[in-house]
Amino acid sequence: MNASPDPSAIDRRLEQEHVAFRAAVREIQAELDRRRQSRDLAGCGETLLAQLDQFGARLKTHFEYEESGWARAEASADLPPATRRWIDALTCQHDDFRVRIERLVSALSSSLLTTSSLPATFEGDLSSLLADLTQHEFSEARLFQRSMFEELGGFD
Repeated sequence: MNASPDPSAIDRRLEQEHVAFRAAVREIQAELDRRRQSRDLAGCGETLLAQLDQFGARLKTHFEYEESGWARAEASADLPPATRRWIDALTCQHDDFRVRIERLVSALSSSLLTTSSLPATFEGDLSSLLADLTQHEFSEARLFQRSMFEELGGFD
C-alpha cells in the first residue's frame, strides 16, 4: 500500500524552496547592483554566469517539484476549473522561464568567451526575468492560499 506524502512535509519543502528561490534572486540582483555602482558590469560576468547556472538548476528542481504536486490527483481533484486553469497557466510560465534562463546563460557564456563583456541586452533581460519570476511566485502564493483556505477549507 502506497502512503500519500505528508501534506505538512510537502508544505515545508515548498516553503524552503521558495525561501531559497528568493535568496538566489536577491544574490543575483545584489551582484548586478554592485556592478552598476562600480560601473564595472563586464567584471561581474564570471560571477553572474556561476550564479545563473546555479539559479537555473534550482529553478528546474523547484518547478519539477511544484508540477509534481500540482499533478497529484488528490491535490487537484476537488479544485474548480478556474483554479485548474490557473495552475495550467503557471505551468506554461515555468516552460517560458526555463527557456529564458537557458538563453541568458548561453548568451552570457558566449559573450564572455568572445568579447569578455556582457551581451548588450543582458542586464535588461535579466532584470525582466527576475521581475517576472517574482510576480510568478506571488501568483503561486495566492493560488496556494486560495486553494487551501478558500476552496478546500484549510488544513485538517
